[in-house]
Amino acid sequence: MDIDPNVKSSQEAFDVNFQDTDPNVESSKVLDNVLMSLVIGCFALLVPSGLSLYWFTDNILNTLLQIWLQKLGGAKNPLG
Repeated sequence: MDIDPNVKSSQEAFDVNFQDTDPNVESSKVLDNVLMSLVIGCFALLVPSGLSLYWFTDNILNTLLQIWLQKLGGAKNPLG
């Protein structure tokens, strides 16, 4: 049984580059953040206040956590 050299292995087929610095990817992330904020804002106006309060509080806490981890040195490499 011969192996076709044109067929990629599963590792090659699903290889993902996590170091992508494409400007389109960055602008897409910003657009996603703005769009999700607008969607959550619309839901906040349409659903009961307890759920809106939960979403608002969760978003504020997660934003503060990300700022602390990424900008203020909260995520330090223990090996280096």
